[in-house]
Amino acid sequence: MDGTVDIVDFEMLVFKTIGKIHDSHTTIISEPKAKRGANRLSPSVCLGWFNDTLQVWRAAAKYKNYLGKKVVSVNGIPADSLKTMVLEYVAFFDGYVKSYGDYVLLYGMDTYYCNQIAKNANFTVTFADGETKHFEQMKPKDPYREPQWLEYQHRHFHANEKAHFEFEKLSDTMAYLVLHTFELDDLEMEQLTEIFANLVADSIPNLILDLRFNHGGPREITENVYSYLAQKSFCTRLRKIVNKKGGYQCFGSCPVDANQEDYYPDYKPLPNGEGFVKDEPEWKSPDSLVNYKGRLYLLTNETSFSASTMFAGWVKKQNRGVIVGRETGSAYHQMKAENFTQYILPISDIAIQIPIIKIVFDTVVNERFPFGRGVLPDYPVNFTPEELSFAHGDSILNYTLQLIHDGKYIYYVEPVEETLGAIDETEGGFPWLWVVGGGMVVLAGTGAILKRK
Repeated sequence: MDGTVDIVDFEMLVFKTIGKIHDSHTTIISEPKAKRGANRLSPSVCLGWFNDTLQVWRAAAKYKNYLGKKVVSVNGIPADSLKTMVLEYVAFFDGYVKSYGDYVLLYGMDTYYCNQIAKNANFTVTFADGETKHFEQMKPKDPYREPQWLEYQHRHFHANEKAHFEFEKLSDTMAYLVLHTFELDDLEMEQLTEIFANLVADSIPNLILDLRFNHGGPREITENVYSYLAQKSFCTRLRKIVNKKGGYQCFGSCPVDANQEDYYPDYKPLPNGEGFVKDEPEWKSPDSLVNYKGRLYLLTNETSFSASTMFAGWVKKQNRGVIVGRETGSAYHQMKAENFTQYILPISDIAIQIPIIKIVFDTVVNERFPFGRGVLPDYPVNFTPEELSFAHGDSILNYTLQLIHDGKYIYYVEPVEETLGAIDETEGGFPWLWVVGGGMVVLAGTGAILKRK
């Protein structure tokens, strides 16, 4: 071996390393070294985990009779061991969030096992009924696999390409608003404000607000949108924490000089000596002119990141509505989403975005808000092959429509006192890896934009 590594393989190694940090805002921001779709290996059958069961959920036409069959091993590798291998490629989620890992386990056999681990899309599968079958990889002229999941993928990757939001009045009693992003300009905010004003004027009793596939945006816009829904003042943040107050050094080809020794002069040392804190509780009131008071059904899933998680957290904390779908991709209690550094590897030119400030939103931990997790749904909808294929339309939306039809809404009663303890930030809090420090990063901006790239 000559001591070199292929640039695409090296980028994947960086990807896996970042994944171990468990932070949805630490990400590769440079153009990918591997072009999407280039030399991609496509197996004839796709295997994915549903409720801890590995099964065939897509297949080429000639193998459609294998759809739904339970798998016990692939190329002699037991399903549980295969899951461990694929989970090595789970990245860009916070803390103990589970939903995004569940998503990766759906497409991980295709994307990671075939293309990164085995580097071969020919494999032999042993099924729970005892049958063993060898499957060859798809050829360019083979018919596409069924069921397709193009609609789901389109929403995942292209949600905001046409419009940043969509609105539809479904009936005299129900409206549906999709916010693909919180990165809204002044004109879009005016239009959105008018939509809420009309909801109030028309006395629409039920609003479905869809934040699936929404990766966030500016904090101020997110707060303003929620103020149209809030029925009481809400806390937008409690405090901010940094590992060091300045003296960030350039490394390799990093382009920005940020050697100030006291970049955060108003931050005070934590009692345990592990960083600096600025207590700055911030509150915002409901909008006094436009305020919707009807029932709110908020849709979230594993791709509801950053400001979307913050928004969902306010809804659930204040019992303003119900959450339908799946756990958000960012964590509820705290996230690192303000003031970013840029770390550029000097030879590969791979650029990594690393946040500096940890924002703490809440310190109360209980069964509804377990620490390190995203915002959990009140009405969960687990992954199903039908959802991914859109065989019967939008599964989560359809379920929400049924909830409205059945009159199901908030069932949670706030206890008199919290019973399960709280986070003490002075004692270190959650032991996420904190990668800013030592002098290997540089400041690349101070914008308060809560958005995953």
